[in-house]
Amino acid sequence: MKKLIARSTVQAAALPLGARIEIDVIAAAGASVDFALLPERSEMALTDLARQGRTFGLTFIDGYHRFDDVLVDFTLAARMCPEGGVIVLHDMWLPSIAAVASFLRTNRVDFAEVQTGCPNLFAMRRIADDERDWTHFVAFPLR
Repeated sequence: MKKLIARSTVQAAALPLGARIEIDVIAAAGASVDFALLPERSEMALTDLARQGRTFGLTFIDGYHRFDDVLVDFTLAARMCPEGGVIVLHDMWLPSIAAVASFLRTNRVDFAEVQTGCPNLFAMRRIADDERDWTHFVAFPLR
């Protein structure tokens, strides 16, 4: 059974209508849905999931929207993303999210950008292990 996990500060009953519909659509498609709501900050929840040895083929990041928060979420999610897995960022219209995407395109050589067909989404697929040297950094444009 595949497990759907959400990190949110809202209570399960207060999930946005879109999230409840998406869960229903997944279930209607014949997939098993075992939903767990983790009502804590994403960096804490992602760290706990990594300690449990969890992996996720798809991670959707729609967090606090500050550059550093989104980059931390991606970095933690990448540790649980197997080769072929995808991490998606939402709200590309925000300069902070666009800057994270630019950093990832330039510096995360273990991921390749996936075209989403939606200008508000940015996605990267894991293509290799992260073998960057500890001093690795490539300057990147902010957009």
